[in-house]
Amino acid sequence: MAKLIFNDCSVLVEIGQTQDQLTPSYIVTGYTATVTTCNAKSISIEDKVNMVDLAGLCDVEEKQFITRTSGTVSMEIYVNPATVVNGGMNGYTFIGRIGRYCRITFDPNGRTGVTPDITAIVRVGVIESVSTGAEVDGTITEKVTIRVGVA
Repeated sequence: MAKLIFNDCSVLVEIGQTQDQLTPSYIVTGYTATVTTCNAKSISIEDKVNMVDLAGLCDVEEKQFITRTSGTVSMEIYVNPATVVNGGMNGYTFIGRIGRYCRITFDPNGRTGVTPDITAIVRVGVIESVSTGAEVDGTITEKVTIRVGVA
């Protein structure tokens, strides 16, 4: 299992409009989505490969067949306090969107937007859990877990 951890980076988030509208095929070919660029306090990516052992009884080497890849993206992003000061939910990116497909694009080199660098990391999955928190200094954050490899 590979794990990547990043701090203080900019992330491009694309979320489907409804739970049943967006499937992985739409993400690849183009679709109507809510597109947001946000600042992430931290991002953690875990990728995992599931395999089946194909070795026979007298084989002298291991034989593995990859059946699927999966993983999770855990992210904590900053929320603009001015957009939620009146109790509005428009300032949040993920709250109210559990179960929707989304695509996360971020570049360790700092480029975001329509033309990210070749080192950009892209993950597609389903929003699995969301929570929010507030600090004493007025900082509001949103934590999200995205399940990758869901079809």
